[in-house]
Amino acid sequence: VFIPPPPPTEDELFTQLRVARDAKLTATDKYLLPDYPISADALSAVKAYRQTLRDLPGQEGAPWDGGGELTPWPELPAVQGV
Repeated sequence: VFIPPPPPTEDELFTQLRVARDAKLTATDKYLLPDYPISADALSAVKAYRQTLRDLPGQEGAPWDGGGELTPWPELPAVQGV
């Protein structure tokens, strides 16, 4: 007899959300390096994107589905060199 696992708790969903969010932050770390060729406008957009990611767990409705399809992820800005 198959017994499905219990649904994740809110704490577990927040943990999943933060892990997914942290991976997105890590993916944009390179843009902040002083020698990365990025325009000032693109750098500003990346910083705003990263701030939105950091603010996500505090938004109303969090943790949604723990970083899945129901999570209102911000869109990564287009980053082009200088």
